[in-house]
Amino acid sequence: MIAIEMILTGQEPVRALKKELDRRLVQSICAPLTLGRLHALQRRYDGEVSRIATDTADHIQTIVNQLDSSIRGQGRTALEQAIKTQNRGYSSLM
Repeated sequence: MIAIEMILTGQEPVRALKKELDRRLVQSICAPLTLGRLHALQRRYDGEVSRIATDTADHIQTIVNQLDSSIRGQGRTALEQAIKTQNRGYSSLM
């Protein structure tokens, strides 16, 4: 309101008043709407990403459990170790 009083008394140019009104419009209306939409999207997709990561990790574990028993020795050990290492990446998404 100080800016409006300054305009009426001739102390502040109209351009400065318009700039102040635009800034307050953004702060009070535009920014809260945009932030609300952003948070809604984050909540929605965080849940979906977590679900997909959990499903993928479960499927990979199922594959590890179903490895053919004829695969033995260093090959099987290396394969299981590689799968465990890669599977840890999904836990960071959950």
